[in-house]
Amino acid sequence: MPTARAQGRALGAEPDRTRTIFKSYNGLLLETAQAIDELASGAKPQSADGTPISPLSQISQIEGIEFVLAMKPGEEKQDVARGLENPERMATWARQTLGAFRELGDKLQAGAVDRIDCLGPQRNVSLAAQNDTEFCLGWKTSMKTDQMREMTKKVFGLWAS
Repeated sequence: MPTARAQGRALGAEPDRTRTIFKSYNGLLLETAQAIDELASGAKPQSADGTPISPLSQISQIEGIEFVLAMKPGEEKQDVARGLENPERMATWARQTLGAFRELGDKLQAGAVDRIDCLGPQRNVSLAAQNDTEFCLGWKTSMKTDQMREMTKKVFGLWAS
């Protein structure tokens, strides 16, 4: 089955990077048409039984994702997670790590750190922030950093919807 390849401008520091879409043309067209219809109608995604699907549920179905943790700074009781046995410990680690890297960025006058991608033997992890939410995303070890970066953008889009 042929795959679509697209080139485009990215936001930030990767304006000349080639984008690759790993879907068939038909699948891409169907997904695009569905997304346009949903946006136009204001409808929220629904399961087969008609109940709304939460953004967290949609995110947890993204290819390669093992867990997702969404945190509001200073509001630990509002953290939401899927796929984690102990989200409180992970949230503590993620907040400490993001804080340490922010301090380092300030000390080095390097600007704000907007994401951290970690590659490990058991799983890969991304720490990223968008608007008022910080994310800790667990990825399969087969995911490369450029794939994690692209899928994190998809997470942001689903969370904002």
